[in-house]
Amino acid sequence: MLNYIIRRLLGLIPTFIIITLVAFFVLTLMGDPFQQMKMNPQIPKGQIERLRRQWGFDQPWFIRYVKWFISFMEGNWGPSISQNPTDVYHAVMERIPISLYLGIYTIILQLLIALPLGIFTAIKQYTIWDNLVTFLVFLGLSMPSFFAGVLSLYYFAGVLKIFPNGGIGPDTFYPTDYTFYQVYLVRSYYLMLPVVIWGILFSGGLLRYVRSAMLEVMNQDYIRTARAKGLPEDVVIRKHALKNTMVTLVTILVLMIPGIIGGGIITEQIFNIRGIGKLMWTGLNQQDIPLVMAVLIIQSVLTLFANLLADVLYGVIDPRVRYS
Repeated sequence: MLNYIIRRLLGLIPTFIIITLVAFFVLTLMGDPFQQMKMNPQIPKGQIERLRRQWGFDQPWFIRYVKWFISFMEGNWGPSISQNPTDVYHAVMERIPISLYLGIYTIILQLLIALPLGIFTAIKQYTIWDNLVTFLVFLGLSMPSFFAGVLSLYYFAGVLKIFPNGGIGPDTFYPTDYTFYQVYLVRSYYLMLPVVIWGILFSGGLLRYVRSAMLEVMNQDYIRTARAKGLPEDVVIRKHALKNTMVTLVTILVLMIPGIIGGGIITEQIFNIRGIGKLMWTGLNQQDIPLVMAVLIIQSVLTLFANLLADVLYGVIDPRVRYS
């Protein structure tokens, strides 16, 4: 197992370099962010050229990539064009806790919805309950998240005034005049509406995976054998069917890890949540390449790590899997 992990980690190095190279090249196609300054007659052209040289935009994109990559690996993420005077590192680290809070609770809600309903619809296949849940799932999947977000804000925050109209409460994550418990309650109150909306909308896809995995397992010979032995149906489902669907569930859940960071760009925009998704949107609009690259690298590393973790967990869950 250890040798397998080491080989996979070594194989991820060239993949990581290729990802950063392609991402940097695509971002350079957005153009020079200082070109917009030339439209402002109040800014001297000499100052614009000085800024272009300072940021390295007077050099080819590949040279800028090499310098940026070396600097990033040394721990210097560089200054941010859109977040001045804050540098890229502090701008990203300031937003990560909010996105983690939002993403983790959303995944927990998806599991609470999708796991029992997926098992229930598999057991009640082709019944009225199965058809009803399937209809609601496709209704949720077909509804755009921005529409559901705006509608929920209008009704629950504007009309009923049950929830706040977006935001995250206090400006800082750990205000000096709040205890940790108070901060937790404030964050829960402000983020409850986007978590519920996001969790309900995206639980449909996970529910369909759970249902399909359960149906596949329920048709296996060992399930029929367990029933023929006279085992209660709840024991057959809990100890035999559900246990053998864990490989599929682990794959889905582990691959949801990268979406925790920066996966809610639309949600954070609608609810005015100062998370990684909103930060990346700002960076894209203002052509802040160092900031966008930092967010992309974090998501890329999480994606590569998630794939490796899923492969390793296969061997833990399924004893038939062996790593040579």
